Amino acid sequence: MLAKASLWLAGQGKTIVLGRSRRKLDALAERAPAGAIVPLSLDYTSTDTLARHLASASDMHGPITRTVAWIHNDGLDAHRVIAEAIDEDADYFHLLGSAAADPSAGVEDRFAHLRAQFGSRYREIVLGFQLEGNHSRWLTHEEIATGVIDAISNPRPRSIIGVVEPWSRRP
Repeated sequence: MLAKASLWLAGQGKTIVLGRSRRKLDALAERAPAGAIVPLSLDYTSTDTLARHLASASDMHGPITRTVAWIHNDGLDAHRVIAEAIDEDADYFHLLGSAAADPSAGVEDRFAHLRAQFGSRYREIVLGFQLEGNHSRWLTHEEIATGVIDAISNPRPRSIIGVVEPWSRRP
């Protein structure tokens, strides 16, 4: 879903892309300028492995100055590991599914610890949905990538790709 955004970032300089599929990461790296994408294939829920790989990547390629993280609930401790590995001035863009905007879930405080940890460098990008007449649908990969690029280019505390209201219209 984030291939286009990863390639856009790689056009700005060396980009470390972390994912679980070595095959997909290698294919992505082949689409970028030579050496622009450093693929790291690992499971971010293994915090020791994540910390080791991020430290190695930082040693080899320089400080990590921006992070775009789409971390699911099974890897929430990865945020702490990433915070310890990145440059102290690095922006942290946190991608969240539409459930982060659920008005009944009390999500405002859900990531308060991340806002406190990263301060003004912490930015949320919420993936919403699209309304089309009487129907709604999930975002396409293209819409997600374009929205992520816009959120990085125009950083705000919270960006919403698509819409999250009315919640009753969520697909």
